[in-house]
Amino acid sequence: MLHDLYGLLLLRNRRFVFALLRCFAFLLVLSPICRKMRSSCSPSNANDCPIAKTDEDAQLSPAPLRLVSAETRFREAHAIQPALMTTSESDPFSLDMTIDAKNHLFPFCVVWTPLPLLSWLFPFIGHIGIASSRGIIRDFAGPYYVAENDMGFGWPSMYWRLDLTKVNGGPEGYDRAVREASDEYKQHNHNLFCDNCHSHVALALNNMAYNGKTNWNMVSVAIYMLINGRFVGVSGFLKQYLPVIVIIAVILSCVFILPRVGHL
Repeated sequence: MLHDLYGLLLLRNRRFVFALLRCFAFLLVLSPICRKMRSSCSPSNANDCPIAKTDEDAQLSPAPLRLVSAETRFREAHAIQPALMTTSESDPFSLDMTIDAKNHLFPFCVVWTPLPLLSWLFPFIGHIGIASSRGIIRDFAGPYYVAENDMGFGWPSMYWRLDLTKVNGGPEGYDRAVREASDEYKQHNHNLFCDNCHSHVALALNNMAYNGKTNWNMVSVAIYMLINGRFVGVSGFLKQYLPVIVIIAVILSCVFILPRVGHL
């Protein structure tokens, strides 16, 4: 009986040893495969990793941090799209420099309109004003009166876009210069020859030291306007030059055509 018991224990020990040997052999075969998978899942080979994230894992993973600027926070908080933002003295984030001739808005521009009768004979003579950063026109239209968004003698036919990089103080300095010049000329009597709308614009340009100059005057303003001015479409050109063209045509017809008709 003892012999039988010894044989049974020996058989079980053999089976246990064989099981351990099979496990050890399985680990030897599996270990190279595991090492290869770990190397392919390293950060340098993340794209080749056979263990891909599922959609559920992607949804559960935290979103990457996003750096948001002050401008973006302002627009998101006020639900404002970048294209719809406008410029004012209190808006530090954008500058809307679009000229809207239909609504008579000319941001950062010197504007020009013809004078009745006088501009018909001398088209280089006209009424002039300067617009704020929001496009509101300020012009010295009469004694002790500076109009705002109501340009004397009609809306502009020509404009001169100022270069903001040449303004001392940027947009705030520009608006301050226009405001100070307008406040000053509210105390001036209007004189057609020496203290007029051109002088008002010259003072604004001197206040902002435009183009590094502080010696602007009515003559230099008129010259720069004629050189750098652009017409407000075809209507602006016709408004500026059609009267003088008609007058010249009438004079030429009276001089050259009517005498020939009289001889007939």
